[in-house]
Amino acid sequence: MTYSFTCEQGHEPVTLTVEAENDEEALQKLIEQSAPHLQAAHPEMANVPEDQAKNIIMSNWVKQ
Repeated sequence: MTYSFTCEQGHEPVTLTVEAENDEEALQKLIEQSAPHLQAAHPEMANVPEDQAKNIIMSNWVKQ
C-alpha cells in the first residue's frame, strides 16, 4: 500500500510518500523520512515525542 503525507505548514507543500504493508510500518517510514524536513523547515518540532509525531502524520495521511 502507498501512504503519503503532505506538510503545508508555513511553506510550499511537501509530500512524503512510502510503500508499507501496514499502518505501523508506514508511520515508522514517514517519521524517518520526515526528519530532514523537520530539521530544515520546523526545527521547533524536530524533537516531538513519537506519539505526537504519529498523530500529526495520521491526521493528514492518504492511503492508496
